Amino acid sequence: MMNPARHRGWSQIWQELTALLLIVGILCEASAALARTHRSRHRSRARSATATTATKTSPLAALPNLAELEPVPTGEAGGPDFPTLTRQLETAYRAAPTPELLYQLGLLAQLQGKSIEAQDLMRRYLADPLTPPGSAGRADAERMVTLPRSLHGEVQVVADDEGLILVGGRVVGALPLALPLLLPIGKYTVALEMQDKTMKATVEVLDGRGAEMRFSRESGAVVVTQPPSVIVLTELAGASVPAELGRRLQETTSKALQKARLAVYEKEAALRREPKQAGCLATLACQATLAVRTSADYVLRLQTERRMPEDLYTVSLQLVDAEVADIAAAAKVDCTRCTPDDLMAKLGTALRKVLSDGPGRPRGTLIVHSDPASAEIHSGAKLLGKTPYEHIVFTGQYDLTMQKSGYKTQTLQVIVQEGKKSTSRLALAQDEEPEPAPVLRPPTKSPPSELRRPRWRLVTGGLALGIGLALAGLGVSGVVIDGDCVSPAEPPILHCRERFDTLGKGGALLGVGAALSLTGGVLLALPPRASQQPLSPQSQVTTTGTGITFSY
Repeated sequence: MMNPARHRGWSQIWQELTALLLIVGILCEASAALARTHRSRHRSRARSATATTATKTSPLAALPNLAELEPVPTGEAGGPDFPTLTRQLETAYRAAPTPELLYQLGLLAQLQGKSIEAQDLMRRYLADPLTPPGSAGRADAERMVTLPRSLHGEVQVVADDEGLILVGGRVVGALPLALPLLLPIGKYTVALEMQDKTMKATVEVLDGRGAEMRFSRESGAVVVTQPPSVIVLTELAGASVPAELGRRLQETTSKALQKARLAVYEKEAALRREPKQAGCLATLACQATLAVRTSADYVLRLQTERRMPEDLYTVSLQLVDAEVADIAAAAKVDCTRCTPDDLMAKLGTALRKVLSDGPGRPRGTLIVHSDPASAEIHSGAKLLGKTPYEHIVFTGQYDLTMQKSGYKTQTLQVIVQEGKKSTSRLALAQDEEPEPAPVLRPPTKSPPSELRRPRWRLVTGGLALGIGLALAGLGVSGVVIDGDCVSPAEPPILHCRERFDTLGKGGALLGVGAALSLTGGVLLALPPRASQQPLSPQSQVTTTGTGITFSY
């Protein structure tokens, strides 16, 4: 039997151990709660902002209604005291970084003529999940983000701790950002104010390009990089898509790219560099060309179609790899009579899959030679190019078709492995020569020895020439003896009694004779007419390329 005193000692030890464990558990829970509170202090402040205003005066209460203010025309005195308003709003935002204060900062930037800065604040106000759906400023913000923009770029700020973000000394937001910062092109000093530490770095904003700044509290380093860029092509088809839904499509796409460590390359900025590609962006080859020529890595094409009356939304996604010039990943989203939130949730899931599968798809090098060269290479219905061919492609099996005029169409099967070069060479076989078809002899000039004039021309020409010469001779005689004595004068008569009067008749005979002689000469001199004869069966036809050689 156990000693009662000893039993009481063991019980006391177990009670003390149990109490110690409870104390440790409470301390650990308190520590975890404190860490969670520290990580979400900005969110908790935002959620409790309304409750706080009930107990003490809000900083916004002392501000005028910025929506009713108007900028003073250039050159006129007076107007709002912008420096004071800016300090008041920034002080309020430091105390409680709420979406409502982002909206107020956006209004203030718009009043000062800073349209890009205003659009940056307004689009992050709309993208913030804490912004109420029916807030009073949503309509103004929706209108402002659709205004035309001058040259600008994006800057994504990431850190291992939360804090306020300042650009050029101006408070623009707090981590984590709902969307990247939107800034005019140029160089900026970006600061991250944490609870007990401030870090700064310089970033250059390029037209349409995105940059990423990573602040490491632990190491004290700031790394500025340019993530792989994606040209986003948005197409709306079918029934009219609400403007607010179109904005949310772009917002969801931007968030998905941000999470995938990719940056948006504005389509307008890309077309400013390559305006010739604006008319062919519906084709895959043109999309890849635009990306290559603007140093972009991918093209993300979103085709949204709305069909009535079932109110069916269909969103087709295609991620085109610029280097491969082919679709790296694709997906399709169908949503019937669903809310915008449901559509955005489905689209976000599809985007995450496409942006995860596409950039990481393995690739190799395809090299194809042919003998002779310049043969067309087809992969299905797609023309890859002509031999010799070398290009980066996705790994896998390719069934290629080789075509060249004068040679048989041949197939080639190639397997491309990751990171390797797959080289193939194919000797093309010539087509068999077809049987010669009967053709007509083309008109040609016959040799002089083979030309024969018609007999009637020979006879008629000879007679005309002979008679003409005889008549011409008589005519010449008549002309010559005209005026001569018929018989010589005999003394004592000194003059002729009769003389020849043959000038007129001799001239007529000469003319007729000359005409007949000329006609006969023409009939005899004209060459015979060449006749067209069919080729004899023994004629041979030899074809080479597109030319034809006849030999008889």
